[in-house]
Amino acid sequence: MLRYFLVILMFFLSLNIFSQELFGSIGENFTKYDYKNSLGETVAGLQSNSGAFYEAGVSYELDSDKYFYYACSLTFNQFNANAKINASEYSWNSNYIGIQNVAIYNFFLTKTTFGIHAKFGINISHIISGQQDNNGVFHDLTNEPEFKGVFLQPLAGIDISYDLNDYIYFSCGYNYSRAFNTSSTVEKLGFTNNQIQIGVHFRPL
Repeated sequence: MLRYFLVILMFFLSLNIFSQELFGSIGENFTKYDYKNSLGETVAGLQSNSGAFYEAGVSYELDSDKYFYYACSLTFNQFNANAKINASEYSWNSNYIGIQNVAIYNFFLTKTTFGIHAKFGINISHIISGQQDNNGVFHDLTNEPEFKGVFLQPLAGIDISYDLNDYIYFSCGYNYSRAFNTSSTVEKLGFTNNQIQIGVHFRPL
């Protein structure tokens, strides 16, 4: 499933000559499913679960003082959950690929090596694979209307960065987001997600 991600990563790397910065991040998602059945009832017993996060992209300075940036990236998110309903155990594992657009404000800059950055943005994603496990019986989630379609995921977060040298710096941070399906379906599904990530950033030579 990651072959699509790696192909587009190479595309982003080819944009180095045109961009201010290249970056890649990995992290962990802690996801809670927000699900309502066809009667509009919230299903009890849903539990949050963890999943992987990968990101690769480019960013651009929007001002000469280096306070405002715009970043565009390709993302891969796993949104997973567990449940025990009527003595049956369920698990859901869903993989989404998306495009993320983020505005970044550097509200704490030093003349040395540290920075603190606030982020606000939106991710637009679509499921590429997934399955439901019901006591060992597996079901393909890509055929389910509530998992398909376009998901919009507004997000807000904060990063701390550390400069290794003039060309490379590292970051770690936290993002909070809520994803919802834009398609009109009888059953409603959304994701509330807490994300922890680390990244490496490359400035042009």
